Amino acid sequence: MRPFLAWAAALLGVILLQSSVLPLFVPDPWRPDLTRALVLWLALTGVPRRGPFLALGSGAVVDWVSGAPIGFTAFTRLVLYGLCRPFRGVFFDHHPLLLVPFAAAGALADAGLSAAVSLWVLERPLVSGAAWAVGWRQGVVDALWVPVVFIALELATGRRTPRLVPG
Repeated sequence: MRPFLAWAAALLGVILLQSSVLPLFVPDPWRPDLTRALVLWLALTGVPRRGPFLALGSGAVVDWVSGAPIGFTAFTRLVLYGLCRPFRGVFFDHHPLLLVPFAAAGALADAGLSAAVSLWVLERPLVSGAAWAVGWRQGVVDALWVPVVFIALELATGRRTPRLVPG
């Protein structure tokens, strides 16, 4: 229960931060999407359980708060979870530095998927060049923010507690 409560509190916190505080200080294309970092956490660690439902739910909350069509971000978050899920435990536990380029790749995958989905969902689809430009900027931002989110969730969930006595 502790991992779920920590993740839910993190979702609430990043939604408030993303929708209220960051817009005052960070221009839109450079503003981090911290909910994407939460979905990467779900996919790469498996904490808490029921990751696909939480990924879908986090995207729905983003849709609701941002005014986007309900289901748009929810779908992209679910696909992002599905793309990252096969890498669970492969590198984050043993090679944490590989998280940085993986975070950037997550932002690019999200941008490409958003551009593709917008063709069918939105009345005025995203221009793919603009989506990719935002994706590259978000990739740089995510490379910085995702490790911070992962460290915070490691501490909050107690997923890996350091052993005081070796052996």
